[in-house]
Amino acid sequence: MDNSPINQAPIVNLPVNPIPPNQIPPTSPAKKSHLGLILGLSIGGVIVVALIVVLIVILANNGIKTNTVIGNAVSSLNASQRDTSRRQDVGRITSALQAFSADNGNDVASVTESNLKEYIGSDLQILSGFSIDDSLKFNNSNNISDYNPTTSAAVVILGKTCLGLTMTDGTDSDAAVVVKLESDQYYCVSM
Repeated sequence: MDNSPINQAPIVNLPVNPIPPNQIPPTSPAKKSHLGLILGLSIGGVIVVALIVVLIVILANNGIKTNTVIGNAVSSLNASQRDTSRRQDVGRITSALQAFSADNGNDVASVTESNLKEYIGSDLQILSGFSIDDSLKFNNSNNISDYNPTTSAAVVILGKTCLGLTMTDGTDSDAAVVVKLESDQYYCVSM
């Protein structure tokens, strides 16, 4: 009997030299899943849309208050602009009275609405017109409101001059032009 191995492969001693990790040959990368990113973006989008809806609901419920505040501010600005135009119109009426007075020997007692309109022309911006009240003949009050000026029409008061928020007696060559402002105050200019 022979003690030699039968069909035995020869033993080969391989060198034990492990490959350093930084030299491992690249393998084909596995396909990465973008599922996490897509899911994150979807949830973020839903949250943003929900916040927008909540914001719209809050603004809708508080919108009346917000619109009222903004509306009041705009209304006040418009009223202020209209009052400025009223003051300018009073200035135009006063200038027309001065021109009439110069042409009539410094006497405004004979002025009428029709001949004053000739001096004014179509220069009034906001006032629809004016009326003439001869305080020497009809109303001798020094209270401006007694002459009923409005926000749409001035009152020319002959024989009076302005003194703050009241008037004083004047002469035939004096006149006051008064208009009511939207702030419920009166604007009075003497000629």
